[in-house]
Amino acid sequence: MKYWNPEIETMDVSTMKSMQERKLRNMVRLAYHHSPFYKKLFKENNLSPLDIRSLNDLRKIPFTKKEHLMEQPKDFILQPTEVTIRKTLPTSTKLRAVFYDKLMSMGKVTSELKEEFKPLMFVVSSGRASGMPTPVFYTKKDLEIFAECGARIGVTSGGNEDSIFHIAFPAGLHMAFWQCVAASDTIGALSIRFGAGMTDKQVLIIDKFGVTDMVGVPTYTKHLSEAAVRMKEEGYEISFGNLKNVLCAGERFPDGMKKRISDNLREMGADCKILEGYGSSECKTSFVECDPGSGFHLHPDVHVWEILDEKTLEPVGEGERGVLAFTHIDFRGTIFLRFLTHDVAENGILYEKCACGRTSPRIMSPIGRMQEYSTKINIARVKGTNLDLNALDDLLSEIQGLEVYQAVITRVNPEDPYSQDALIVKAGIEKGKEAEIEKQIKSKVKNVFEVTPSVEHVGILVLEDELVEKWKALRVVDVREM
Repeated sequence: MKYWNPEIETMDVSTMKSMQERKLRNMVRLAYHHSPFYKKLFKENNLSPLDIRSLNDLRKIPFTKKEHLMEQPKDFILQPTEVTIRKTLPTSTKLRAVFYDKLMSMGKVTSELKEEFKPLMFVVSSGRASGMPTPVFYTKKDLEIFAECGARIGVTSGGNEDSIFHIAFPAGLHMAFWQCVAASDTIGALSIRFGAGMTDKQVLIIDKFGVTDMVGVPTYTKHLSEAAVRMKEEGYEISFGNLKNVLCAGERFPDGMKKRISDNLREMGADCKILEGYGSSECKTSFVECDPGSGFHLHPDVHVWEILDEKTLEPVGEGERGVLAFTHIDFRGTIFLRFLTHDVAENGILYEKCACGRTSPRIMSPIGRMQEYSTKINIARVKGTNLDLNALDDLLSEIQGLEVYQAVITRVNPEDPYSQDALIVKAGIEKGKEAEIEKQIKSKVKNVFEVTPSVEHVGILVLEDELVEKWKALRVVDVREM
């Protein structure tokens, strides 16, 4: 199975643009009449739905930011009333309502509208440094879109109805877990819905059931792969020989970590692709690569994406670095127009046809996810030097023998706001290499960033457990302002 929905995934560009503009006009009309936030925003900026007719007109709408959602999450839910719903219903639906609901007393259209707009489920969006969760709501219509996009993701990453999926994302209120469940159900594939934790048991299940496709957060996937190697060395007769596709998402995925996972899985007998995914609770879905480095295939019938200069927030060209923003064009429940993600695509967005045949735009990796850190920017000033937190993560991930780490930017005296900055690397190091690896950490960080870190030795399992307990492992954290 090459595509789940070839009509959408291989749609020609002109048809795609027409579809997006038609859906955008409808979504703007819904937002204006049914969303308290956008009703107010449009009136404050002297805008009406008639002002937004094309994709270019999107620029007229001010950006929505994470802070707006955190302040008033309910105001982003579409909340039609009996009065406002009449303003957005197509004529055909109004005629059906007259026939079925009034003349036949069947309540058919009323029931359909309830399914379209009534929230049934929510996932949470974490609230940056505060960690305060913010709900993003789905209706029945949304869950159908959610499952459809999930099926596309599953097939794009190599799955099919004969696959056996192992879901190691944390369960609870996190979107990734539930979209993997919806994806496997829609494709018609068997899925093992384990979540994170009880790692040794997961290893045994992957072996016993012959899992073909595994999904999880990068840090936990690395942890699981290392546990498998350890168990094999301890004498367990286990193999991951059926494993073909591994998809990781939810946090930055440095090349060094990809290599370690790949090496571990190869030792377990797996010949598999290591793929990366991207998404967020606010997007209400995810996106994946078809091959390593191909870029994240977007869903053109669900969002319109923009890539913008980080300082001016003006559009940049194809393949140019910029911050990402998106607009929903076919969800209900919680919806956003021009949501500014604060995620930076280093290599921009490509619009050319992919080698796999898909014509949808692709966000190219790597993506600097600024909300992954405890600061709103991914450049921290330490001892007068600009320290790129993403680059620091990449550098540490490539040091062989440094099995697990966390870099902490703090102050020599945490109680004194004027105290000197300090960079501490908590290091779980391979036994017998402590002195050698500590020297490498100090010299490599010093050579690249002109800052010499302190190295704090921590047990590998202790630090791993601390990191994998969290939904997203904070491998680089600035605690000075917390």
